[in-house]
Amino acid sequence: MTRLPPDETNIGHLLQQLAGTYHHTNAFVDQHGQKLDFLQLFRYTKHINSILSEHGIEQEDRVALIMEQGMMMSVTCLSVMCGCVCVPFNPAQTAADMRQLCEKHAISNVIVSKPFVALARSINKSINIITVDTDALFSSGKEIAGKAYHAERPGTALILHTSGSTSSAKAVALTHRQLIASADNV
Repeated sequence: MTRLPPDETNIGHLLQQLAGTYHHTNAFVDQHGQKLDFLQLFRYTKHINSILSEHGIEQEDRVALIMEQGMMMSVTCLSVMCGCVCVPFNPAQTAADMRQLCEKHAISNVIVSKPFVALARSINKSINIITVDTDALFSSGKEIAGKAYHAERPGTALILHTSGSTSSAKAVALTHRQLIASADNV
């Protein structure tokens, strides 16, 4: 993996650098053989971050993510982490559980794929729901528009929830530096 200077250690800069270096090298391949190269990944990231920007979402904001588990969920999670803090939810959780997590983490925006719009609406009537149609986005073959949007400070990028041994989810905050160091060691 290409090393970044310490002051540029954030996921957005890394994805931009990888897209510039490895263009059409596969970044993701799913279980069905669908592929996404580094350039496509960076373009998708720009598109998602343009959407975040249009909704007034800023770097320290926490955005929930409810999507089918798979490649596009992973790609969207990476994209969200470039501009703010991503809090992925398990789509099998109940609306009540998600409501508690939204309150606990001060989440007022949620990105969903189409099958989860109704679930997102049932979490909280005042939550801003951003629907992303990943199938249409990639099947169209069109150039994905958007601007690069990177977190200025490499702070928290991701909040994961562990199942824990106490039956209540424990939040684990991961920084850009931690995630890049982890990827660098794979």
